[in-house]
Amino acid sequence: MKNILIADDSSFVRKIVKVVLKFNNFNVICAVNGKEAWIIMEKEKIDIVILGAIMPIMSGFALLEKMKKDDNLKNIPSIVLFGIGCEERIKQKVKELGADYCLEKPLQPYELLAKVESLVQTGGNANIARMSESKSASDRT
Repeated sequence: MKNILIADDSSFVRKIVKVVLKFNNFNVICAVNGKEAWIIMEKEKIDIVILGAIMPIMSGFALLEKMKKDDNLKNIPSIVLFGIGCEERIKQKVKELGADYCLEKPLQPYELLAKVESLVQTGGNANIARMSESKSASDRT
């Protein structure tokens, strides 16, 4: 069973993610901020991390940066959650930090599940595949 860490300051978001993923046979561990998520990741084997972009104490941005500097955590696939109307430049920054997917709140359970299952199948290579597709498209123009 895959371990998925959800770090979001909204108890409602954590509950939705937990219900959807547990129903689909994933083990879900919850954290209320990036600092708590970091402590969990240092102790537990985490297969996928789902992060709120904006959280108190340590944001999703800061956690992604910290993860990418750690040899044991840098390859953990990640999904970052944004509020409606988030600026495109912020989403771009998260992708540059290595996030595999960005999802907008309110979450659509089937979309979340599809992204998680994609990461399970690809081992977190969704970001690499997307970059290759973008490069191929730009090469054609």
